[in-house]
Amino acid sequence: MTASGGAAVSGSSTWNVEPIHGWLSTADLYDRVYADLDVLVHLAAWEGVPIVPREAMAHGVPCVGSSVESIPEILDEGRAGLIVPPGDSNALAGALLRLLSDDDLARSLGAAGRRRVEQELT
Repeated sequence: MTASGGAAVSGSSTWNVEPIHGWLSTADLYDRVYADLDVLVHLAAWEGVPIVPREAMAHGVPCVGSSVESIPEILDEGRAGLIVPPGDSNALAGALLRLLSDDDLARSLGAAGRRRVEQELT
């Protein structure tokens, strides 16, 4: 989720995609976005040290990220989020379906992500 064009997907029975354009303050980001997310998708062809997945993880939001640069490390090689190859729309669709149809998996990855941020990424 980024203020410059990411998408928020909410609701496991109905998927609503809400593009966010422009700048959000930190308070708006936390209040309007992370609190309502079922999953965060962070896809990149190149990425240094991403902040957005760590913020989502700190809020217990399960993440899907592309397998580039430090994203797999942030997602603890799949233990704190799902990892997909960059540009692989079938893998992305599969990861999203897994998370949105398996509440236990989503809760487990969200909790693991929060623990990872609290214990290792602060």
